[in-house]
Amino acid sequence: MDVSNVEAVSQLQSMMASYRGHLKHAKHYKLMQTKLKQFLWLDFLYQYDDKYSWYSRLKPQQPHYFLEQWDFFQPHPANIHIIMQKGRRWVINDATLVLIQSQLSCFYRVKQPLNTSLWEVDDPNKQRIIQGLQQLKSGYGVVTEQGYVHRNLKQRQLTQLWLAKPV
Repeated sequence: MDVSNVEAVSQLQSMMASYRGHLKHAKHYKLMQTKLKQFLWLDFLYQYDDKYSWYSRLKPQQPHYFLEQWDFFQPHPANIHIIMQKGRRWVINDATLVLIQSQLSCFYRVKQPLNTSLWEVDDPNKQRIIQGLQQLKSGYGVVTEQGYVHRNLKQRQLTQLWLAKPV
């Protein structure tokens, strides 16, 4: 699923807002849980809480640090691996590295003192990661840079989603 298509995402957000508007006065928690199970990608794109509210998971609203952005995309359904752009490199975590390490030519530990379980790979390795995850039938999300939040921090957004199961 290509979520970089601004028009398609806008239409999806409008449709979700319409559903939320129609259902906000009803107790629709069970209905939404059924829909989230039926359409796995909805659970990845939207956070749904028990107060009947939805929040977009496409990009963090006001991040201050790279690790905040990384953490924003992490609490997602199992078997979804995040590949996040950081300049000319791509960041993955330990679980992803263990799965596809044999297919990578070079990788580096991220220089973040707070989190040592992240790894950087050079740009040519991104396609190898994607191919490796697809061969293993593991879902992934690609998060790319989309301008700046402020002077030193890039805005990052989910732009591609691939699920192992058909949606």
